Amino acid sequence: MKDFVKAEIDSANEEIRDALDYNPKLFRVPMLMKHPDIWKAAEGLTIVWGKVVDTSGCLLAVTKDTALTTLRNWNKDEPCVLIFHDIRPVTYENIGEILDCLQEDGFALVDFDPTKIPDQVGAPDYMKRPRQPLSVIARCPVDLVVTDPEGLVLSKEQNQIPNAIYKEIDVDEDGDLDDFFVIPEPKAGHYSVQVIPEPNALADDTYSLELTYGERVIVLADKVPIREVPSEPYSVTVIQEADLNGDEMVNLADFAILAEHWRLLDYCNPTNNWCSGADIDRNGSVDFCDMILFSNDWLSGMGN
Repeated sequence: MKDFVKAEIDSANEEIRDALDYNPKLFRVPMLMKHPDIWKAAEGLTIVWGKVVDTSGCLLAVTKDTALTTLRNWNKDEPCVLIFHDIRPVTYENIGEILDCLQEDGFALVDFDPTKIPDQVGAPDYMKRPRQPLSVIARCPVDLVVTDPEGLVLSKEQNQIPNAIYKEIDVDEDGDLDDFFVIPEPKAGHYSVQVIPEPNALADDTYSLELTYGERVIVLADKVPIREVPSEPYSVTVIQEADLNGDEMVNLADFAILAEHWRLLDYCNPTNNWCSGADIDRNGSVDFCDMILFSNDWLSGMGN
């Protein structure tokens, strides 16, 4: 998709340069899709964000309220784009009234000179939605060896996992060093955590193992004697964001949940668990952005 989008951007920019004699600097993502391939294709341009305010069948009052609310609540440094469609009656029949409404609320209409836009490239930080970090603390006297879904290893001696950190620190300030690792952007799939007793550990010494993934905290082991360290590693599964029902697969069952909440606008929130997880990008609505993110996980090889 990256090459296709880049070809479209280059073609459009060439037309603009021929007609207006300047190089475009802004890029509004099609359908406001949060997709890394699109960001890469728009390299050298500033990606602007915003909101579609005239959804299909939308009433005038709703369109005006959406436009006002979006502008009032916009607190980012990047430009905000209100997207209207010239094929929708609510827009082409009422655009004057909509603009009057914005001006009455204190928003001014000014001349826009795109040649004076400062250079700023890439996607705004708030569009780069990071994965939730994965971390484990082992309270002495053990070491850990972590293997990720692709077979990369993290331990005291080696670190093959990009951006991962392994430290020995006194977490609980009891005078003994504890082993701690964090993987900022874990891959979806199965991780193994092998516990290895330290050379000076006694059989009656105990260890505890606590995992944190995002806001979830899971105790894998609690004061287990060293003599009972399992021969097999602990298994940790990082599910994909599109695994809405938590069965470690992305399939039609998850799609059914997405479809059930489809086009719920400005409704999803922590109280309803972001519409049962269907609002994948946590923007309050289940829309095309969530469909794209869902499709990414469906096609990534983990789905059945």
